[in-house]
Amino acid sequence: MSSVTDAHAANVLRGHKATLTNPNTSTEAKEHSAQILTQADEPYDHSFDSGAGMRGRTSMDSNDSEDMHDRVVVGEDGMMVDGKNINNVVRGHKAALNNPNVSEEAKDRSRAVLEELGAY
Repeated sequence: MSSVTDAHAANVLRGHKATLTNPNTSTEAKEHSAQILTQADEPYDHSFDSGAGMRGRTSMDSNDSEDMHDRVVVGEDGMMVDGKNINNVVRGHKAALNNPNVSEEAKDRSRAVLEELGAY
């Protein structure tokens, strides 16, 4: 097999692994990806959940009454907010402030989060 074909196959398998960890994918899609990975003898984490509890969630759905500092932890990869890299959280909220398609309510929430993180 050529290196281009090998690279393509590796990318396809990575895509199926990503499907298993994406909370927005359907149970059917996850089952299909698991089947493809099994057929390819590719190891993967069998503990994926159906994602039903996470579908359609946004950062705004989290408990707004809890303070941001209660959700910030320091891990091996640096500071994390709700399991997400803090730098990515800050970038996302800053992008929301500059996006004309974002409502004022969402922009206010982003400002509040940035203030709590000391990034505004």
